[in-house]
Amino acid sequence: MGEKKRRLAAGQTSAAHSRDMKMQQLLDSAQELHLAARMKEAQAVYGEILRQDPQHAAAWNGMGLLASQAGQRDAAVELLGKAVALAPAVPEFRTEYASALQESGRLEAALDQWQAACRLRPGDAYCWESL
Repeated sequence: MGEKKRRLAAGQTSAAHSRDMKMQQLLDSAQELHLAARMKEAQAVYGEILRQDPQHAAAWNGMGLLASQAGQRDAAVELLGKAVALAPAVPEFRTEYASALQESGRLEAALDQWQAACRLRPGDAYCWESL
């Protein structure tokens, strides 16, 4: 690889790293606001993340948790389902989705998600107890 290509590749890597760091800072901020029960502010920051990256599974998960906490069951199921679709190997997303499905009376679908979470984290008693 020539020097020009190396410099270009390094610049692209640096820009991607900078973007990833900014997104992580936004996610940290949204989660802190969420934990502090500043729901509208958390929702705004999750929304900003999704405007910049519509494939950001953790932001979809956060939006789903906000909907669930607001009693918006159908919205919670939809949003948490997006998080699982984007990151199926994250057991926490599956357990949140399973809980929302269960609360919505969608027991078969919830069971599928609990089982998937247990497969991803076989040593987690919470998953097994939730079956």
